[in-house]
Amino acid sequence: TGVQTCALPILDNFLDDNDFQALKNTLESDLFPWYFQKNVAGLENETETFYFYHYIAQSNLSPSFCYDLIRPILSKLGNPWILRIKANLYTNLGKCIEDAKHIDYPVSHKGALFFINSNDAPTILKDGTKIEAVENRLLKFDPSLIHNTTHPTNAKIRMTINFNYI
Repeated sequence: TGVQTCALPILDNFLDDNDFQALKNTLESDLFPWYFQKNVAGLENETETFYFYHYIAQSNLSPSFCYDLIRPILSKLGNPWILRIKANLYTNLGKCIEDAKHIDYPVSHKGALFFINSNDAPTILKDGTKIEAVENRLLKFDPSLIHNTTHPTNAKIRMTINFNYI
């Protein structure tokens, strides 16, 4: 599949099963409030792709109702100072599509990507390394470096939580 190994920390089975299932069930609920975004990397020339998001926390906003469900992840990350925590939902568009390359913030900071479900839509890092989407996996990486997402073809959705912190 072209998925490469990576020197970055990739932690499988990151949460215990109870914490993971509570988080996954909440995000997959038909009552969970997802918000539409017409382009993935904020570029107006992206015409094929879109996604849904939900801000769990952002430095200038009140935390989401589901904030307590990600506390076990934050604890394992050392309870860092949060810039942003955002859940992302990418849909199956019927073909493999890579979204535009982007950075999360133009300043050096830390990041982690937590995968809610397994699918064939990897995250692609600056050096071309493809990180396979495996449920309950956490990838620590530098989100101030170029990276991009992809859309699944073997599942209805690709669901992740993106952590930007200091």
